[in-house]
Amino acid sequence: MPVPSASSATTTAVKTAMSKLSHAKIVPRRSAARGHADHGWLNTYHTFSFAGYYDPSFMNFGALRVLNEDRVTPQTGFPTHPHRDAEIFSYILSGELTHRDSMIKKGAEGKQGKDFYRMKRGDVQFTTGGTGIAHSEQNEHTSETVHFLQIWATPWRRGLMPQYHTASFDEEAKRKAFLPILSPLAAGINATVAQEKEAKPTIPGTIPIHADLVMGAGIIPVDRRFKWKVGGEIESGETAVENKSDRKVYVHLPMTKNGHAKIRLDGRDEAVLNEGDGAFVKGVNVGDEISVESIGEAEAEVVILDKIQIPLKRAPGHSVRAVIYFPKSALTRTRKAPLHLNIHGGAFLGGLPEGNARFCAELAERTGAVVVSTSYRYAPVHTFPNAHEDGQDVAEYLTQNAERLWNADARIFTVSGFSVGGNLALAVAQGLAGTEYAIRGSTTFYGVVDFRLPPWEKPKPPGYPEKDLLAFLQPLFDAYAGPNRVRDIKNPLLHPTLADIDTLPQNAIYRRGA
Repeated sequence: MPVPSASSATTTAVKTAMSKLSHAKIVPRRSAARGHADHGWLNTYHTFSFAGYYDPSFMNFGALRVLNEDRVTPQTGFPTHPHRDAEIFSYILSGELTHRDSMIKKGAEGKQGKDFYRMKRGDVQFTTGGTGIAHSEQNEHTSETVHFLQIWATPWRRGLMPQYHTASFDEEAKRKAFLPILSPLAAGINATVAQEKEAKPTIPGTIPIHADLVMGAGIIPVDRRFKWKVGGEIESGETAVENKSDRKVYVHLPMTKNGHAKIRLDGRDEAVLNEGDGAFVKGVNVGDEISVESIGEAEAEVVILDKIQIPLKRAPGHSVRAVIYFPKSALTRTRKAPLHLNIHGGAFLGGLPEGNARFCAELAERTGAVVVSTSYRYAPVHTFPNAHEDGQDVAEYLTQNAERLWNADARIFTVSGFSVGGNLALAVAQGLAGTEYAIRGSTTFYGVVDFRLPPWEKPKPPGYPEKDLLAFLQPLFDAYAGPNRVRDIKNPLLHPTLADIDTLPQNAIYRRGA
């Protein structure tokens, strides 16, 4: 098991504390505001949108997509169900939980490692869904309810080899300092099949994850303080993660002490968390230390998830999530791959970067390009030019980081977009025009290229219905583009039909709907 670093093991008595991270923003996520469902056999709380709970404000946080706090009654559980392209892990707080799939018969569970295992407190089970896997999660105990955290993260690329890992993490070590639980696969996104099978983590003794993410856990005695070093730390003193700045840390205090545990983050009274609460910590960098004090009547078991998103240069403190599609040919290729940016649709009001998954995956395989599918900030909270600036910030981030992260050449850069994503893709092209990273080609699917006139006032071809079938979209578009319609009436970013032809890709495909 990994040994906590000295810097993370501050456990002296805490009387008063001052904020050490004035550059960081800490936003509590209160337990009562989470999604909740009691199905009798399952009592579950959702930090992020999941199953019947949906809140567009809580879809994910960086690579973190799901954080459910579940209680499953004896002799019940989740029947066999599929997963793909997700990193899924269970952190057991009390009781027993058994994972199986069709290859493992009841009574034939393996030892800890890459086999199934009946887990108890202190155990962590990890699944790489990859190309597809099916398993069940059952509480086979005759009398005890199992209480666990179910956490999903988005992997750094799709189509990975499915795998399982199980491990136990020492209770007493977690009472001394935050103990690393997960760390990135040491071989990184370009890992070979042999390196995937070896499954060597960046931090020895942890479980490897296919994401720029570190997870830690600690059990903090009353009136003591632990410190979490952002980005994790390996024995050489180097950090465990690739991206060093603008990291996102989520802190969660599970409901284990009947309401008697309580913590304070960074010495801030506004960042006091009760059981079931969590907190979004934004704008921290590798090497920063997050102070976590136990100020309740019982020891506090705390879980920390430390990850990255793409930072927005024009909106400091904000970031967006992206999904990376990596061609299999890249595993054996030494030359740089082309780079492609895709932007999803959704009337500027919503959507997910996974929305065009099939297109992005096939594009990566057929062209050998590294395909990045990004999100952006949504209306009505964020109006023009916010989403357009986000697209530009993502593109500029890729020009500076794609070679380092994925061996992709930003000088062979193409874009695509669906609906309003097509509009944003053409704006990206305008922003990079005249630079060494000028967009080589674009494909837009039913892209919106002119918002100046509503649909019913635009010229129509012969035989087109008198009542425009797309008229219902106008108020949706207006939530983003409408507030400053007069001011922006001639802005070529919003209306690409007005753009200088030299700022648009020379190779362009405009695909319209039937």
